[in-house]
Amino acid sequence: MNESERAVVKRLLNADFPGAANVRAQAERAIVKRIDDGHGPILEFHVPNDVAVAATERRVPVEAQANDVDGVVIHVLVHVLDGRLREVEAFREDGLSIRRYPSAHELAILVL
Repeated sequence: MNESERAVVKRLLNADFPGAANVRAQAERAIVKRIDDGHGPILEFHVPNDVAVAATERRVPVEAQANDVDGVVIHVLVHVLDGRLREVEAFREDGLSIRRYPSAHELAILVL
């Protein structure tokens, strides 16, 4: 992860959602692989098996929104699968490539 992505992930995981403490612990120990699918970055998290699972209620327990430079909304979603942090995905509502990745302070956090 670059510093901007790291700050965004930290901001998302600081939200108060069920299982957040365990997801934060998983993020600290995870190996992260950045994938760029041509539209926006996807951060894949590989969490060691000895880290406690999170009792989240939803696959996407928290997301954030911010505007790209042209005003189109960017969504940043945290994906938790089987109690393990799997991905942080960013994409534009219109399906085009993100022009400018949002900074952490621009994000409006939504706990789902």
